[in-house]
Amino acid sequence: MDSYYYFLHYPSDSNQAVLAFAVYIALCMAVPWFPRAASIAVIVWYLCCAVLPATNAGAMLTGTCVAIAAVFAFMNTAICLALISSCALVLYLTTDTDTMIAIMIFQTFAALTGYTCKRHADSIRQREQLAEAQRTVAALSRDMALAAQLHDTVTNDLSYIITVASTERLDAKSAVHKAILDSVINRSQDAFAKTHEVIDVLSGSKHRDVSAATECRLKAELESIMDAGQRRLRRLGFTGSCIVRGSDGSMHVLPDVHTEIRGLLLEIFVNLRRHCNPPTDYTVAVDIQHEVCTFTTMNTVNRTRLPKAQSSGRGLHLHQTIIESIGGKLDFAVDGDIWTLHAVIPLMGNDRH
Repeated sequence: MDSYYYFLHYPSDSNQAVLAFAVYIALCMAVPWFPRAASIAVIVWYLCCAVLPATNAGAMLTGTCVAIAAVFAFMNTAICLALISSCALVLYLTTDTDTMIAIMIFQTFAALTGYTCKRHADSIRQREQLAEAQRTVAALSRDMALAAQLHDTVTNDLSYIITVASTERLDAKSAVHKAILDSVINRSQDAFAKTHEVIDVLSGSKHRDVSAATECRLKAELESIMDAGQRRLRRLGFTGSCIVRGSDGSMHVLPDVHTEIRGLLLEIFVNLRRHCNPPTDYTVAVDIQHEVCTFTTMNTVNRTRLPKAQSSGRGLHLHQTIIESIGGKLDFAVDGDIWTLHAVIPLMGNDRH
């Protein structure tokens, strides 16, 4: 619009005036990419051209109004008022009253339009912040309710199991019976401690930094879990093989990834105890590479071995959701009587994938 007006009314301008107008057009074209800096540059250049006698600032109306609107939309109000006041002062000194009033009406309308857009954007941002705060409060309330429920149900039940097993341990006669009760007591106490850790996290009394990788000996930890899992399976009559391949040294793993890798391996052994039919064969293999940890398991399935209440099907689906959220993949399926599971977990989460 400014270019059309300029070449319509000033077709024989001097080279200096054409160059000044070309610079103005170039600055206007930069406003969509650099709204703050380019808008200020447009207004300042307009003021300079209004003062210089060899230029025609009268053809720079539309772009200047757009720049004023952008300034009021994106910048501090004090800076905006200073710029529009400068425009009013320059117009007062360089143009007649009627022209000044006409131009100031356009510039004031542009300023109000930009300020309105700014207030609208601020209101949207405030609504989003309020909604986020409400979601945070709801999450905290849910976590506190879960913490209370865990304390009132799981920990109380575990305490009961520990108490009963400890009492039976005192009256046990055979070494085998005592060993079984010791195993029940130890496992229950371990579950009791872990449940309290979860309660502490849910209640907010314990916080974990999950943003920085920690150093661990992952292979040794998984071998320890496998050894304990195999011992329990052998006592139940299961036979099978477990192997962990990969580096024996320390490596850096994100805390959430580290927790998920250990949790998935524990879940695999829990499923073996629940769903296999002794003395079935099973295979559990873990391959630790530089960037990923791969799980591969295979075993036969006895669908009627345990009551349905003890097999909710939620465990692996929860692990699948967690693994996918950190950039990995978990697949499991039953083909006839053969159960297979394959998982790939990036050690550094989504930062590496």
